Amino acid sequence: MKSNGSNGIGPLRDSDGKLVYADDQKAALLNEYFSSIYTEDNGIISLDSLPEKVDGDMPPAFFTPYMVNKYIRKLKIKGSGGPDGLPAIFF
Repeated sequence: MKSNGSNGIGPLRDSDGKLVYADDQKAALLNEYFSSIYTEDNGIISLDSLPEKVDGDMPPAFFTPYMVNKYIRKLKIKGSGGPDGLPAIFF
């Protein structure tokens, strides 16, 4: 498993004020909390009342090899990978 430098979620307090350290118990506490503040959809806004899709033209995007090279050189070599999982050194 790859570490991203995060130590996870620290201890949480339960309803009795006791600290909870186990991941499964912390997950249960967070689930209980978020379930308690969740609200049901009241149906006031329906999908039929939303505006229709607007067809608009997007201007074309142009990238020269120079521009691509310029931004690749600005990448931090020791930085972590992006959403694609590829590290900067790959580029």
